[in-house]
Amino acid sequence: MLVFAGLALCVIFIFQTHHLVNSIQDDENDSDSIETYPYNLLRNVYDYPVNLDRDKDIPLFWHVHKSGGSSMKHIFTCLKKIQTRRMNDPNICTDQEAMLKVCHLSFGTKDLGSRVINVDMSSIDGIQRAMELGLATEGRINNLPNCTSYSEGSCVEETFIVDTSRVFDALKVFTNSRRPRLFMIFRHPIERALSKYFYIKVATWERNYKPQVANMSLIEYANSNYCYNNWVTRRLVNKMEGSLTLADLEFAKKILRDKTLILLLEDMQGAVERLRYFFGWNTEPLDDEQQYCLKQFSYEDPINVNTKKDHVEVGGEEWEVIKLKNLMDLALMDYAKELYEIQGKMIFDHAFIE
Repeated sequence: MLVFAGLALCVIFIFQTHHLVNSIQDDENDSDSIETYPYNLLRNVYDYPVNLDRDKDIPLFWHVHKSGGSSMKHIFTCLKKIQTRRMNDPNICTDQEAMLKVCHLSFGTKDLGSRVINVDMSSIDGIQRAMELGLATEGRINNLPNCTSYSEGSCVEETFIVDTSRVFDALKVFTNSRRPRLFMIFRHPIERALSKYFYIKVATWERNYKPQVANMSLIEYANSNYCYNNWVTRRLVNKMEGSLTLADLEFAKKILRDKTLILLLEDMQGAVERLRYFFGWNTEPLDDEQQYCLKQFSYEDPINVNTKKDHVEVGGEEWEVIKLKNLMDLALMDYAKELYEIQGKMIFDHAFIE
């Protein structure tokens, strides 16, 4: 019996290895350089401590779908941070106007509220508009408070956060004088794919809702082109179609290692603390409503959590099909967890010394 079990495991391992080798071509010359445009605009994560006022860097949140991104956007509001957002309310503002401006939305009490910049950084058209209107150019955003702090006697604009799911395309908005500080939340790739499936079956309000997915069984979805296929790796290296290579995976790892602040969905409370310390926001006092707000969206009542989803057996048929489509993202997730430990020592050891 033990021999049979061992042989079965061997067959599974050989099959998965064969699949990896055949779906990921090993081509060392198939990768861009991290120092070429637009990757060279990304600030090195180890340029620390961060001083946004001095360096004029802009926090860039890569919103990976079904990885706590909606909760994180609410957390930005809890922290009283301005962020970019798709807007289509003529009574407040829209993302089709001739200028970029800060729009004030109701949120919590009147004292908290929400401030957003009317630009849709999740679409190609929105990113092009942000480039044309100078999102990263000082003084180009109407009503952006520009004397909240001073650096060497000069007025400094208030920090805002750029939120996008199109990380590669969004990089082109920035300049050598105003560079992005990239951060993202990692979630287990298979859990993320499953979350998308169960969410899309009920999320008729989403603009990318596809009824054909809602009518699929889980195994049909897993075998379809709608299921994630190394989405994070592909976005990082800007290769949404075709075969990925081992060089692509190494390039994606290098972007994470050198250029990205790693946060984990499984530790959202820690993610908020890490974010505040990294950007120097930990010195800003939090009132009672902010603290309550952070507690709600960090772990008590996160956004877009679907409680009506079926249990999927780890190692079951559906799980394994999705796994084979996301071997690179799984490897990237393991690497991100290693970086999470390393970056934590950098951030909190420095804070302790200070």
